[in-house]
Amino acid sequence: MGWDERKLYWAAKGNGRLTATDRLGGTVLRLTKEDVFGWDNWLVWRLSGVPLIAGSIVTLCLMSSFICVMLGFYAYGVDGELVSLGAIASKFGDNAYSWAVLLSSLLGGYSIAVMAFAVVTEKAELPALAEMLGREKQDMIDIHNEANQHFQKKVSVYGWIGYGIGVVCIVFTLPGLGAFLGLGELPHGRPLFPFEIAAEVWFLILVPFLYYVMGKGMYFTIRKARFLNHLQDLYLKIDIWHPEKVRVITRLAMGRALFWLIGSTIGSLFFLDDSINLTALSLVFGAIGFIASLLFVLPVYRLHVAFKVVKEEELVRVRDVIKRNWNKLQGTPTDEAMIARVGGLVALEQRIESVSEWPLDLSTIGRFGLYLAIPMVSWIGGALVEQLVDGVIN
Repeated sequence: MGWDERKLYWAAKGNGRLTATDRLGGTVLRLTKEDVFGWDNWLVWRLSGVPLIAGSIVTLCLMSSFICVMLGFYAYGVDGELVSLGAIASKFGDNAYSWAVLLSSLLGGYSIAVMAFAVVTEKAELPALAEMLGREKQDMIDIHNEANQHFQKKVSVYGWIGYGIGVVCIVFTLPGLGAFLGLGELPHGRPLFPFEIAAEVWFLILVPFLYYVMGKGMYFTIRKARFLNHLQDLYLKIDIWHPEKVRVITRLAMGRALFWLIGSTIGSLFFLDDSINLTALSLVFGAIGFIASLLFVLPVYRLHVAFKVVKEEELVRVRDVIKRNWNKLQGTPTDEAMIARVGGLVALEQRIESVSEWPLDLSTIGRFGLYLAIPMVSWIGGALVEQLVDGVIN
């Protein structure tokens, strides 16, 4: 593995501090200065510290930058170059780039916010994690901070892998980019208009950069999930009578799945535009959706196996005691105390058998069901928005 993760469990004291006062279920989770260990975290911190607000600001800035570029090349207006392509309203939304710009801007805001949100949600769960693992809260804070710093050292490598994937995706999906790069030509052999060249450059710079950020976030999310698994292997003691203690793991797993399910959903909305080649995008965002599902399923399944093993061990012990007491009862069938003891043991056996082997409750299942419904709702909403825009324009 190249690194002994167990060294982090005994990280030096006094370096990490949990300064944020926000909690899950309380006020909005906020990234503090102490949480900043990358330029994307720094950007979120400077833009209010709230991931959702920072992501929204980035989305608006990206979309505005494209519109400003188009205005600079006189694409819009009755005398703009969109008229040369047969546009009627001659404004944003009339050309093939508009839907891709909207979704790319959303992906940009999402990419900037997703890792910051992962950091603050896990940070808010540190007290519950400490209680579950039987550790001191300060130990968990130190371990959390030390792990974040360590993972940050390798995160850029996976960011550049994501960048490469982004270049491939944009080359094969963006209309007109092949002609811009000299790999093909437009219908009827017409040249690219200046505003189209500017749009191609905008996408060529921005989209691979977004994949860079998503590559970092994907590595960080998976690495932290594996790290938590190692902590569980070392410290977690399953208590079948108190399954609520491990629900913090379920919450974290659901959060990680939601982060990337949203990203996959935004990417899938590209499929609503017929002018975009979906081959590369379907592979990338399909893989992201698959990984999002695994981020939830695998930790829950690990807990299921652990609960099942402990439950079977308890049943073996209880049944062994029942058998011994039953054998004693055979020689003294009128021993009322022994009969009561056996009856209590049988009731205990039935209670153990009734304990669920899955660390889930109805609210957890319901929430994850809503998460899975996000893509369908997004598709329906995206289709309605597209039809509404077409109706207004035409």
